[in-house]
Amino acid sequence: MERWGNVEESHNLNMSETEIKQKFQLLKKDSASNHNLLKSRSCEFCLKTGKRGTPLGIKFWYQGNENWRHNIPQIGKDAETGCIGCS
Repeated sequence: MERWGNVEESHNLNMSETEIKQKFQLLKKDSASNHNLLKSRSCEFCLKTGKRGTPLGIKFWYQGNENWRHNIPQIGKDAETGCIGCS
């Protein structure tokens, strides 16, 4: 969400499981840590540096590599496609 602006589209309450997996990257929050916050910081790092973050030193991406692809805009709705593969 860091990349595509302040306004996020409304979500269909009847999304399929596939749509949910495409749109959300939910992580756990427990008494020891807030992993969604770690993910958010990782996204902020990527936006600033062009390198995907590695929360806890782990390379979480499942598609692509650590570099933001140069053919994808840095900011705006089309930037969301650059986040695919990063969880």
